[in-house]
Amino acid sequence: SITEYGSDPSGWVTRLGWHYSRKADVINRGYSGYTTRLIRAILPDVLDGLTSRPTRLVTLLLGSNDSTVAGHFQHVPPDEFEANVVFILRELKSTFKD
Repeated sequence: SITEYGSDPSGWVTRLGWHYSRKADVINRGYSGYTTRLIRAILPDVLDGLTSRPTRLVTLLLGSNDSTVAGHFQHVPPDEFEANVVFILRELKSTFKD
């Protein structure tokens, strides 16, 4: 996973953490192989542990696994992908109101 492995010693998440040291905490929630369908299902649990501190920025990288060919076990049709992303964004906006 592009996101999950970003926490490797030379990964992009590690580099962001180094850059923002003493300024901000960089928290990575990468899930290798997950689709928007699976993220939507676990989103309440993911967000539950992140609400105790002020949040200034959230980034999402979704869709790489969803976009496999129809019939592949990870495939998520475009209309469902769109609905999942809208749901995820609404949940993020509701959770991190400020």
